[in-house]
Amino acid sequence: MSYVTCRLGKLLAVRWTATPTRRDTDQLLTDTRTASEAAGGQLRLLAVIPIQEVDIPPAEVRARMQLLLPQLLANLHSIDAVFEGTGVKASLIRTLLRGMVLVSKLNFDYHFHANIQDALRRLEVKVALDPTRTLTALRASKIVP
Repeated sequence: MSYVTCRLGKLLAVRWTATPTRRDTDQLLTDTRTASEAAGGQLRLLAVIPIQEVDIPPAEVRARMQLLLPQLLANLHSIDAVFEGTGVKASLIRTLLRGMVLVSKLNFDYHFHANIQDALRRLEVKVALDPTRTLTALRASKIVP
C-alpha cells in the first residue's frame, strides 16, 4: 500500500508514502466509504502528500483517479490537501492542481495547503477539532512527521 490512514471522528487522514498505483486508488475509495459509514457521513479528508518522496502518478493511474473522483466525493464533505515541500516543484504542483480543479468546475469544498498547520487551522474552524490533540494523533499514526 502506498499510503497510511488514520480516522479521527469525522476526519480521515491519509499520507501518501509512495507514488500511487491503480490498486491504491481503488483501495482508497473502499477505505473512504468505510470511514464515511463509520463516521455517520460528513467525513472530511485530509490528504498529506510529501512532494519530494512521491512522484506524480503515471497516466493510467491519473485516469483511474479521475474516473473514481465522483464516487470518492460522494463519501466526503470536504478535502484538505497538504503538499509538503518547498521550492519550484511544490509550488508548481499546487498551482497545477488548483488549475485542474478550477477547470473541472467541481462544486465541492476543497483547499490546498503548503503545510499541516494551515490545514489544521482551517479544520479547527470547520469541525471544531483540537489542533494540538489532532497533530499528536497524526504524528502517532505516521500521517505527519
